[in-house]
Amino acid sequence: MENWLQSVLFIPWVACVALGALGGSIGSIVVLKRQSLLGEALSHACYPGLALGIWLSASFGNDILYTVAAGFIFAFLAYWSIDYLTKAIQISTDAALCVVLSSYFALGLLFISAVQNSMPTLTKKLHALLLGQAATISESYAIVSVLLLIIISAILALYSRALKSDLFDPIFSRLMGISYSTTHYLLATVVVLTLILGAKVMGVVLMSSLLIFPSVTARLWCSSFSSLLVASGILGALSCSLGLFASHYLGSGMPTGPTISVLLSLLFICSYLFAPGTGVLIRQWKRWGFRSQCAQENLLKAIWRMVEKSGRTSVLVTELAYSTALESSQVLSLAKKLRSQGFITLERDEMTLEESGMHAARKLVRLHRLWELYLVEFCNMPKDRVHPSAEEMEHILTPQIEKELDRLLRHPVVDPHKQLIPRDSDG
Repeated sequence: MENWLQSVLFIPWVACVALGALGGSIGSIVVLKRQSLLGEALSHACYPGLALGIWLSASFGNDILYTVAAGFIFAFLAYWSIDYLTKAIQISTDAALCVVLSSYFALGLLFISAVQNSMPTLTKKLHALLLGQAATISESYAIVSVLLLIIISAILALYSRALKSDLFDPIFSRLMGISYSTTHYLLATVVVLTLILGAKVMGVVLMSSLLIFPSVTARLWCSSFSSLLVASGILGALSCSLGLFASHYLGSGMPTGPTISVLLSLLFICSYLFAPGTGVLIRQWKRWGFRSQCAQENLLKAIWRMVEKSGRTSVLVTELAYSTALESSQVLSLAKKLRSQGFITLERDEMTLEESGMHAARKLVRLHRLWELYLVEFCNMPKDRVHPSAEEMEHILTPQIEKELDRLLRHPVVDPHKQLIPRDSDG
């Protein structure tokens, strides 16, 4: 532990954790307000201010003061420029963002060109701000980052209700007396400070990815605003930490910003594929499982009907294949799954319903016929058109819905086709 505290990576790691957590949490609010491109524009627009601040600090000292102050001024000038272009000149928001981003960023690049021959050390620092170089972070820089994280976390906790109201119901927020300009400029201030301090970690070119990726990744896992803020902060801190170590150990001179951005991209892709409930592969797996379940239940119902109709205790695979229009191999495959659940016994090509299978089949038929009756009586559908809908609904009706249907239909005995509706006591 003592070796880690004295490591050259400890101070940059502290700053990366603080700025990653801050960027992820604040980015959630930016994404929810649909201002993602604003973060991209401001991160580029503050570059000439950061360059000016580093130049001033080279002459007068106090790296953080001049860098933050100059970057803050240019970022708010850019923010005001966007606001002016959209309201006074009435050009579209995306056009205003592009104009401000390109013009301010170009000004910073011109500043680099002007000093690259006369001040090579300064030029190196300015180039590092483009893609990030966390290894150069000082102790004072890390302390300021941690303090900013603590202060902003406290502000978010104190004003969480006002913030949620402004995000999700701005009309109600105004009626409650919450000032739009206060929340608007408070958020802008927090975003600008995060962008300025985070530039040494991510670089101004990729700083917006620290605002956006943790949020859109966390939204795949979270269902509430509070959990989204926390999860986004954790993802941001984790990605910045891993990116710092990867850039240090995997290759000399590897910039921190692109490394972190790649890790954030990988986390998003993994979440997009595997997040519970929202992951593409998880949802597809559930679809396959549901289709298989429906096929098994349809076969179980077909066995029950053949047994009821013929009076025999068992049916053949070939008979079921003919009645269900399935291949014999498909019937046999589904029958093996039903056997594993204890619904049937299977000996060669002959199937016999167990008591549990008999009960499950009656339940399916009951749900099917209840739904047909509901569609006829309450939806005024012709009885010759209700079967396809009932074939789908019988697999997803819950016991609560079944109970309500039974009550609503006054405990029916027959369906629209005058077929008996099995009772629960039948199983």
